[in-house]
Amino acid sequence: MLFTFLFLALASQTNAKYLRQLQPHCPVNGWGTGCPTNVDPVTCSGPNYFCVYDNACLASAAGFAGCTPNNPPPPPKPVCPIAGSGSGCPSNFDQVTCLGGDNLFCFYDNACLARAAGFVGCMPTNPVPVPPPQPVCPVPGRGMSCPANINPVKCGNNFQCIYDNDCLANAAGFVGCIPVREECPIPGAGMSCSADINPVKCGNNFQCIYDNDCLANAAGFVGCLPLNAPPPCHPTTTGGC
Repeated sequence: MLFTFLFLALASQTNAKYLRQLQPHCPVNGWGTGCPTNVDPVTCSGPNYFCVYDNACLASAAGFAGCTPNNPPPPPKPVCPIAGSGSGCPSNFDQVTCLGGDNLFCFYDNACLARAAGFVGCMPTNPVPVPPPQPVCPVPGRGMSCPANINPVKCGNNFQCIYDNDCLANAAGFVGCIPVREECPIPGAGMSCSADINPVKCGNNFQCIYDNDCLANAAGFVGCLPLNAPPPCHPTTTGGC
């Protein structure tokens, strides 16, 4: 019985010594260190162990140096460089956008200030819209004899080229054009016009025909032509003048 008690006591002492080697006591910082109470933990390493203190000041007071933060601060956010005061740039506002590091977009009042900040190849922040190019419609060749009738057709990729008739369209190099249909307004009922017949043709393509000029005016047209009058000179539609 006595032997068993002595054996257990010796085993307990050996185990405690082993635990002390695995978890040694970290030095305690002395009182009166004057350290702040903020919690910004640091980890300090000993020969075979690690000690954690609430902040670097307390770790230093405990005799450690070169401890590492437990939660290192995040890297600083990228900022846009500022143009130097001596850049000599004008004060006009014509904003440009530049692409900096970490895909950061930097804005400057004008391209000069952007260059002074070290950027090249910046783009206008609000570029001036460029109107789409106007279609260039070929002029009908003069060597082809076409009638003067008005049966407009539209041709081209977006049907933006209009000719007075299919013959003129062919003379301009187009095939497979389609007719242009113009909506002709009805003369208003409130206008008193005579019943005489002197037909006139009106509209962009002269497809709207009215019995007389008064009725054409009542439909909203001015400057109509007599029905038998030749079409006005227009090089792109009539093949020349």
